Amino acid sequence: MALFLACSPLFAQDPPPPTPPEPPAPDVEIDSGIFDVFQGDTRRAFEHFRIVRKTDGTIVMTGKATFAIDNKSGSDVWEFFPDMQLGANGVKGYQVRAKFPIGPGEGAVWFDGGTCLWKFRSPEMEKADPVAVPLPPDGFVVDKNLAHHWAIVGLMNLRGNRRVLDPENGRVVEFRVSEPVPARIDALTGSFLCERVLVTLGSYGINLWMDPKGRLLRLEVPQYGITAIRRGAYGTPGPRRTPTPRNAAPVTQRINFQDTRQFLSGSLTLPAGDGPFPVVLILSDSGPQDRDGNAHIGPMTWGHQRDIADALAAGGVACLRWDDPGTGESPSMIEMPTITDFISQARAAVKFARGRPQIDPERVGVIGHGEGSLIALQLAANKEVAFAILLSAPGVTIDRLFLEQLENEMKRAGVQDAEYRARVDETREVQRLFLDSAIKDWKPPQVPQRFLFLGGQRIWFRDLMRFDPVELAKAAKVPVYAIHGDGDVQVPIGLHRPLSAVLGEGRSRILAGHDHFLMPVINGDAGDIADPDRRISDEALKAILEWAR
Repeated sequence: MALFLACSPLFAQDPPPPTPPEPPAPDVEIDSGIFDVFQGDTRRAFEHFRIVRKTDGTIVMTGKATFAIDNKSGSDVWEFFPDMQLGANGVKGYQVRAKFPIGPGEGAVWFDGGTCLWKFRSPEMEKADPVAVPLPPDGFVVDKNLAHHWAIVGLMNLRGNRRVLDPENGRVVEFRVSEPVPARIDALTGSFLCERVLVTLGSYGINLWMDPKGRLLRLEVPQYGITAIRRGAYGTPGPRRTPTPRNAAPVTQRINFQDTRQFLSGSLTLPAGDGPFPVVLILSDSGPQDRDGNAHIGPMTWGHQRDIADALAAGGVACLRWDDPGTGESPSMIEMPTITDFISQARAAVKFARGRPQIDPERVGVIGHGEGSLIALQLAANKEVAFAILLSAPGVTIDRLFLEQLENEMKRAGVQDAEYRARVDETREVQRLFLDSAIKDWKPPQVPQRFLFLGGQRIWFRDLMRFDPVELAKAAKVPVYAIHGDGDVQVPIGLHRPLSAVLGEGRSRILAGHDHFLMPVINGDAGDIADPDRRISDEALKAILEWAR
């Protein structure tokens, strides 16, 4: 007992002070930098950003985007200040403050039990109640206000397909992301290796170049001519195509010809040797394209018609192609050209080819791509050529094709049923008005005010409607062949089959995994055309050459 009492003061002492807590870990910067944003050759914006991992593990991105917006009196400066939380699947929530020339604005997205709440206010818009819409599982949110900051699109950790919610209209769609491919950027100080991915949403495509650590270096949106480049990564993406070796270098001659209304400039590609050679004329798809198949507005820059010409020449067949009116060295037409104009130009090209000493006049054929296949079929029905090869040709009239394209586009965009039906009905009404011969002048009251801006397309559409591909194929007096990709989203395979059924076995070939341009499918979207490295497949070139000889 005495011992216990003697020791008791030890137990009566105050306990030792607690160990002080570890100081919170500082925020860790993951990435930061500045992007310059160009439209064409003009710098339109610069964007600062900083991404950090907070002490609780949350990843936050802050930044500032400064835009020069053209107007009638010059340009205004708009500023956006995004503050965003990122998760494993992309954006979890964000708010954007904006400074417009006429006042401030703001927007925000946040989540509550799986529901996305969205609001936006600008100087012209009163602050509205938040809009609540369901968030897709494993998805994230993006709307047009966020897209004002271009670099954000490439900083959202887009790996694999992602379901995306546009909270303004409640649509849920899918961002499709390609597998990364090796790439490089060539700078004045040397080259550095990176990866490139293609992100598509229907007809919309974005290319992203990232370094080995996954940091965004460069972003391109070909449809809008937008390029965003990280400072410190200026340069040119390395060779975007691997040239296919040929057995003998073809000879390409610059040529000119004309019909009764139009002067045209192009190229005649000849095989090695003296000839005379068979020749194939390329009739391009809709929209102005130069002799190589490149569109000067938009992302088509692969030179697929040049590839066809080179492959034909390597196989002993000459090829004639030309710049559509208003492209390359061919002057524009005063009025919007119709398919009748293009048929006249094709006939002039046939006559020109037959007059060349290197060409066998009895073996002049045509390749028609898309809309060009209607021209090829008309020449075949009139026996004006020796044969016709159709690439990605529709088997229905143009009105049905347009409706199918519209329906597929709206489904891909997540359009709701009511809006979907209204758009389809409106398109049918426009087509009916186009074809109504009782309407002499395109103006009210016969034409609703909202359709007046479409008047310039009426003659073009009515002219196209005269050409039924199935009936033309039945009337053909020379061999007609067709090649189609089963991944074509512009002329879906179901709309091609009526034509292949008429052509019969042995004259139609379906290429698996190929798109409208007979190139391998990437994401399965029309936006695949934004990929800069695409080329027509060797399988397609082999099929073309087999029938052209």
